Amino acid sequence: MSIESSDKVQATNKFWGAIKTFFEDLATLDVVTMTGEIKLEIDDVTGFENIIAKLKEKGSTVHTLAVSHHEIDYDAAIFVKENLSESEKELLEMHVETVKAAQEMRNKVVELAMNALKLVG
Repeated sequence: MSIESSDKVQATNKFWGAIKTFFEDLATLDVVTMTGEIKLEIDDVTGFENIIAKLKEKGSTVHTLAVSHHEIDYDAAIFVKENLSESEKELLEMHVETVKAAQEMRNKVVELAMNALKLVG
């Protein structure tokens, strides 16, 4: 196999690996709604992992209000805090709307990706 052929094989493998990862990421949807006393600087609000670390670092008091986990085959697990206050009920409504919007967006992304694969394949 020539170097050029080897490069093409590596590029092809990399492409299909990226496609596989993309679809694996689309297979689940997790939404977490939290509330509490949040102590963050504007510079702290970059990237989800960083935000979580900064919340802990800055001494924020954060409580989970609701967690939704959805699989691509529509299996789901939903956890909601008990005895919600009126303001927490409003946050729960926002949580539900966020899940709906995220599901709609993922469906559109999957549709676009499938159409793109038809062009490649």
